[in-house]
Amino acid sequence: MERQDRTGAHRGRSRRMWGAGGALLAVLVLAGCTGDAKSDSAASSTSAGSSGGGSATRQMEGTAAAPAAPVPAAGASAAASSAAEASSGGGRARTPLHAQALIVTVTRTVQVHDAVASARKAAADAVALGGRLDGEQSGSEPQPLPASSASSPPATPTLPSRVLTTDTVTLRVPTGQVDVLVRKVEAQGKVLAVGRTVQDVTQQSEDVAARLANARASVVRVRGFYSRATNVTQLVALERELSSRLADLESLERQSAALGAQTSLATVTATFTSTPPPAAKSPARKGFVAGLGAGWDGFTASTEVVLTALGAALPFAVPLLVLALLVWWARRLVLRRRSAPSLP
Repeated sequence: MERQDRTGAHRGRSRRMWGAGGALLAVLVLAGCTGDAKSDSAASSTSAGSSGGGSATRQMEGTAAAPAAPVPAAGASAAASSAAEASSGGGRARTPLHAQALIVTVTRTVQVHDAVASARKAAADAVALGGRLDGEQSGSEPQPLPASSASSPPATPTLPSRVLTTDTVTLRVPTGQVDVLVRKVEAQGKVLAVGRTVQDVTQQSEDVAARLANARASVVRVRGFYSRATNVTQLVALERELSSRLADLESLERQSAALGAQTSLATVTATFTSTPPPAAKSPARKGFVAGLGAGWDGFTASTEVVLTALGAALPFAVPLLVLALLVWWARRLVLRRRSAPSLP
């Protein structure tokens, strides 16, 4: 019995040892599987991360390659706005989208001592400011005498007593220098009349520029079609179309050039007027000759007055003379009848 008990106990211990060893082996196997799974998952996650990083890198590279342009523009605009605020003392800077195209025309009428010299000086000032002289017109016209001297006619009526000299110059200067030239013109004398007009042709200028660009592109396309034409009919039709579009292109180029000339240079029309001083009066004559001349002038003036009166009375004298003769004849006839003796 005791031996059986020992054998049973030994077997129980063996079973327990094998059970513990099996459990330990199972734990080791599970630990190895778990490590492999972790390594596999780590490897997969690493590969996924690397592939994801590569795709992300490629995506970032594509993004940087395509839309990278707006970022510097935004930065530049922000820098420009901050610089404008700094220069203006923190104020908000407003920049127009399009520069205005203005046609500026100024007129001035100035009274000066010498119209010709003033016109030449104004032309020289315009050239000094980067402009030019476009035209000049000068002339003179007689002026009536002042009201105070109208009662005494001039000694030589055929010659005007006063002559008004005018000189008009048309000047073209850069638009930014027009005020400088106007001040120089006004400083030469007394300003008699002023005028200023400003015409905004910004929309017209932009329209012509857009049409000009389209016309040039159209001519290029038609020339391309012309070079690929395969028969005479196509050549004739394309040549006619090309000629028409070239004519439109030349017309638009002339319009663009004219607008550019009108907006880049302002027009200043300055009219200078000058009245020369009246001629000095000759000194009064004195002495016997002067008295004789004055007496003769009085005699001729009196004779003119008498003759003028006779001429005025002559139309009335003839009928009065006839009437007086009739009255005299009738009176004599009556007296003769009264004085004749009566018959017995």
